[in-house]
Amino acid sequence: MNFDFRWAFVKQPEGTAIFKSLPEDFIVDEVPLETPSGEGEHLWLKVRKRGENTHWIADQLALSAEVAPNDVGVAGRKDRHAVTTQWFSIYDPKQQLSPERLVFSGELLEAKRHVKKLRRGMLLGNRFQIRLRHCSLAEEIVDACQRVQVQGVPNYFGMQRFGRDQQNVARAWQLAQKRKLNKRGNDIYLSAARSYLFNHLVSQAIHEGHWRDAELEMWGRGRASQWAIDALNPWKDLADALEFTGLKQDKRAARLQPEELSYQREADVVDLSFTLPAGGYATTVLREITNLKEERE
Repeated sequence: MNFDFRWAFVKQPEGTAIFKSLPEDFIVDEVPLETPSGEGEHLWLKVRKRGENTHWIADQLALSAEVAPNDVGVAGRKDRHAVTTQWFSIYDPKQQLSPERLVFSGELLEAKRHVKKLRRGMLLGNRFQIRLRHCSLAEEIVDACQRVQVQGVPNYFGMQRFGRDQQNVARAWQLAQKRKLNKRGNDIYLSAARSYLFNHLVSQAIHEGHWRDAELEMWGRGRASQWAIDALNPWKDLADALEFTGLKQDKRAARLQPEELSYQREADVVDLSFTLPAGGYATTVLREITNLKEERE
């Protein structure tokens, strides 16, 4: 499988930086689509967590509240190696749950009731505060931030979308070859495959110089442009398999524009903050700025 997606600004950055050596180097605050009203059969909890993934916290809440796992809702998954703030919801029709008595590996910041369950995608975006340490060519990083501020970045799906060592795409390819890629229990592989093909469309659009204003296909059943069909010809079997599952084609912007981008350099440390819309990846922004190395302390 080919994961060599093109950079927007001619070449790969030359500098390097250490990323996420501490959870506090990657702070993520969810920007909700709506806020709880104060009434309803769903208990919404605003939680800050450090070094824990979203699924683990949701499981702990379900166990503590004595509800089924699918009675706990989230708007999106957050990185484990970070300090993150996000909302969870718990179905509580009898309104008997006491937030203070719930046991989980996080800090409860706020609790309010609402009429709706929190579902995937119910967020406007995320705010990021990032510290890059031991930066080589730190001045290059600052210059790149200035370019990103004006031009945006390719709206690639982050590598975490493809699973550890990109195994989810490889598995999707294997299932496609055997004609066994379907919607039954394969959501994670379907998502990885679609994202992989989209990234290749973005990469090709960069090569041809028309990525900034393009809306490109999230592959599935539907009418696609001849340009996209030709661009994905090397992965035709995978594209055909996605259509065969019945997934409907969608569109996604090829350009991602970070909002409220600010940056500050002190010696070999660079601090950045920016806001991305739902579906945007911070690592997609960072790959245009420097080469990241993750080393945990």
